[in-house]
Amino acid sequence: MNIVLEFRKVPTDNSNSISGLMSVLRKVIIVLFFYHISILPQNNIKRGNLLESHPLYIFEGLGPTFTRTDYSEIGVRYDIKIGAEYLLKSFSNHAFGGRISVNLMELTASDPTKVPYTHVTDILSLNTGFLYTFRLNDKIYPYLTTGVSVTYFDPRDSNRDKLSGNKQNQYDKLTPDFYFEAGVKYRLSKNLLLFSEGSLYINDDDLLDDYDNNHYADFYGTLVFGISYAFNFNEDADDDGVPDEWDICPYTPAELSVDKYGCPIDNDIDGIPDYRDKCPDTPIGIPVDRFGCAFDNDNDLVPDYLDKCPDTPRNVLVDSLGCPLDTDRDGVPDYLDLCPDTEEGSKVDSTGCYKLDDSKNFIESIIIYFESGNADLDEQAESKLNKLVFYMNNYENIKWYIEGHKDRIERSSGEEDISLTRAKNVLDFLLRKGVSIKKLEIFNKGDGFSVADNNTIDGRSKNRRVVIFGIK
Repeated sequence: MNIVLEFRKVPTDNSNSISGLMSVLRKVIIVLFFYHISILPQNNIKRGNLLESHPLYIFEGLGPTFTRTDYSEIGVRYDIKIGAEYLLKSFSNHAFGGRISVNLMELTASDPTKVPYTHVTDILSLNTGFLYTFRLNDKIYPYLTTGVSVTYFDPRDSNRDKLSGNKQNQYDKLTPDFYFEAGVKYRLSKNLLLFSEGSLYINDDDLLDDYDNNHYADFYGTLVFGISYAFNFNEDADDDGVPDEWDICPYTPAELSVDKYGCPIDNDIDGIPDYRDKCPDTPIGIPVDRFGCAFDNDNDLVPDYLDKCPDTPRNVLVDSLGCPLDTDRDGVPDYLDLCPDTEEGSKVDSTGCYKLDDSKNFIESIIIYFESGNADLDEQAESKLNKLVFYMNNYENIKWYIEGHKDRIERSSGEEDISLTRAKNVLDFLLRKGVSIKKLEIFNKGDGFSVADNNTIDGRSKNRRVVIFGIK
């Protein structure tokens, strides 16, 4: 609920106790106005919604009045206002409450056809009403108020003498009014605000000017400019805009954005606030570590919720699914594969090397290809031979045959056929690797056993080869 007090300027009349009270109140209000400007704390705005933690406001202001009575010309005088308002705490941009205010004002109007020519009416009113406030942003707060007033009025002429009806006590000078207010507050600091508001008061009688012609009720308006001071009933230790009694995280570091519960924003809802979250986009519901990242138990940089192989040994290279790399796709991961370059589709054993079928006498052949006119072994050829060495050294009952081939247009350099040179180079390599000469035998096949068309470049490239196979 919001409470608002309004006071307006009233001429002093020492013969009238009400006028004397008005004079005293006017002086008090002016002193308080400048006291608030110079003394009240003005902490810097940090964050948060003012509606969440500052429910009580004390305000005062000054401004002109505008009067419409039975007198034909609208007059302007002064108004002093003091009040208080109370807002129900709100965690949205809308808040409701109540307002109470006291107005101390002077109304006037003129009419050349009336006697006296000008009336001056002193007003002292007590106003209560409902308040609605909207948070436009952290600084601007428009508001509306409507309610009723209990108004004491004292019509006089310009010489401050009571008008005839007033002098003869022909009517009750205490009357109810209805009023409407619209204004806006501008936040200067954590607690201090400027405000400007317009008010319209509709008098239940038609006697503010001492005339009653029964045509319409007298009414008057004010335009007030002033200051408002917000009192924080609820302490806010971390100054995040959420009072401590509502704040689930009352010690949030300064300058952090918080939610309506006073806790730092956690967009992925993993329990680690964004300002500490190294992985702020983790899918909702995924368990995370203290850094806000999904668990990765095998430390392969693929989080467990995506890892198809969550128990991969440390320091093993993995693919996007978290499984160890298997370059030759033989089902044996590279870190266990003794033959990581096995030809795709080949049968391999648990070591990743070619599998020997005990039910067969013939062991699948291995083919090494050569450039035209060249008998040297390249890296790829040596890699294939290295894999074969394992079987040659571990299977005693197998005889290995090495056949050298060439294409039909190749010419040998020197006395030795290039196909034979190729076979000898393979033999020499295997001997250097420790394979027994007893297990090996070479043959020179020349160009008589072509497997492709020697009239094409592609065909000749397939004919320049060494074939290695084993027989039990």
